[in-house]
Amino acid sequence: MTRLASFALLALIALPAAAQDVAPAQFAYGTLIETTGGAALYSVRLPVAVYQRSTRADLADVRVFNAGAQPVPHALRQQVVPDSQPPAAVALPVFPLPAVHGDDGPAAFDVRIQGGGALVSIRSTTNDGAPADGGWLVDASALRTPIASLDLAFAGTAPLVARVNVEASDDLRAFRPVAANAPIVRTQVGGQQLAQLRVELGGVKAKYLRITGVGGALPAALQQVSAVPPPQAGIAAREHLVAAQSKADGSSHVFELDGAYPADRIGVELKEDNSVVSFEVEARTGDSGEWVQVARGTAYRLKQNGVTVTSPPLAVRPGAWRQWRLKTIGSASTAESPRLRLEWIPAELVFAARGSGPFMLAYGSGAIRTSAAMPIDTLIPGYGTDQAVEPAEATIGQNVQLAGTSALKPEADVKQWGLWSVMAAGALMLGMMAARLLRKQF
Repeated sequence: MTRLASFALLALIALPAAAQDVAPAQFAYGTLIETTGGAALYSVRLPVAVYQRSTRADLADVRVFNAGAQPVPHALRQQVVPDSQPPAAVALPVFPLPAVHGDDGPAAFDVRIQGGGALVSIRSTTNDGAPADGGWLVDASALRTPIASLDLAFAGTAPLVARVNVEASDDLRAFRPVAANAPIVRTQVGGQQLAQLRVELGGVKAKYLRITGVGGALPAALQQVSAVPPPQAGIAAREHLVAAQSKADGSSHVFELDGAYPADRIGVELKEDNSVVSFEVEARTGDSGEWVQVARGTAYRLKQNGVTVTSPPLAVRPGAWRQWRLKTIGSASTAESPRLRLEWIPAELVFAARGSGPFMLAYGSGAIRTSAAMPIDTLIPGYGTDQAVEPAEATIGQNVQLAGTSALKPEADVKQWGLWSVMAAGALMLGMMAARLLRKQF
């Protein structure tokens, strides 16, 4: 009896270890990971397909295999995300330019400059009076960082719809275009103030910027120009997808996605011009989950004089949601169904280069229920300190044929049934041993 119980307990210990064994044939999809050099650790950005085809929201069915089909240690870490507070904008000196003469562009002007390049004044060479409205010259000579965008503030409160061009120069002689036909909108719809007054420049570095209206002078005076610096270095590029509604119920629009995407920003895209919709957005992990409110806002699509302005994306509560529900609020609505744009920063997979390459990323399995991902500070000793080893960068290569969609179906877990059987046998043996001891005692 003792020997039998010992065997049962040994089997009980050994079986969970065996349950951790996985092979590439258990996964639906695979892709090679291209590495260079002989680094101990590599990192690779998870492609969209992993989120789309993984059966688990926590990416438990993701593994990295070496050339010998052996799984290697890996961890997941979130790439750097922007701070909740956007970079502070810096107000810049702005000067009106002389009027435009025919097709010759802005008229000639005299400029007074201090040491270091700072502008003092601008005066037309053809008119002794005050400079007329031929655009504006912005002094960015004091900046030491590139300019990601410009925030424009105009005088008055009247509706404003226009387009502007922005040019850059370091000597006030040669100007190069850095933004063309950028839309500028300020209006009110249904008591709500809607504005698009930011011009994206993409990280320009220049001493001076010239802003002019497309097709003529701007309809309002420019009161202030603020430079927005680029986001902090190291912020990863975002992925996105646009989903069409799966079904509608009155003012509710439901979007069922083909994967669990960790969206932290959403946008509501309207198809009809001059549409404004107030909305709230809910999300859940699946059919059986509860709806959780993640955002409220206003979506718009406005067009006037050939200029179209749409609402910017909203930050939402992060989560690996598979279903989204958009509810319109109030009487405003659109005749056509809106679309939902999801944005996220993919996780980074870090793995140890154990064994020989090439290494392969495998994902999508109905049989794998337990994650093998290690804590990042376990895989990388000293993580977060100067002594930590930074993984070398790897890239996604060509796809590899694995089991295909058949691996996505949940399988009868033979090992799990075996585990329960051994546990039951062990409990029975222990009970029999206890009964035997009691009989001897009494």
